[in-house]
Amino acid sequence: MRRAPTIRLRYRITLAIANSAEITLRLPQRPGGPATAFIQGPPTWHPSPRSTLTLDAGTAAIVRWEPFSEANAGRTLRFLVRVLHTGEVGGWVGQLVAGLASLGGCVLVWTGMSLAVRRWRAWAARRRTRDLDGVEPSARLGPASPGRSRS
Repeated sequence: MRRAPTIRLRYRITLAIANSAEITLRLPQRPGGPATAFIQGPPTWHPSPRSTLTLDAGTAAIVRWEPFSEANAGRTLRFLVRVLHTGEVGGWVGQLVAGLASLGGCVLVWTGMSLAVRRWRAWAARRRTRDLDGVEPSARLGPASPGRSRS
């Protein structure tokens, strides 16, 4: 089976939906497979409503059309969770919240690392003290420094 030229597929897609913001065309991996177009419409209540158009790669005939407005609840929720996660839903307020959450993650990394370093230093100090338990107390102080007496 021969593939339809990409120009013909694009033309068919633009006829299917005229007010698209972005179109991504996935060509078939095997001969005879369908070509799939992901069509992102203009933002409405959802910042990136994406419809799916499946075409026959040989004839450019429409096999299946799945508009975003007719998507089931699971698909709509999956797309909504993605844009909520990236902060695209609330405009600049949503992006601010997402940015503050990212900053909070950085603070958690910083505090975790500082706690780990502090605990490691305390452990090393305890280990040195434990290793010196059998040594005479005057030897623990190390060599005498000027101006400091050992008594």
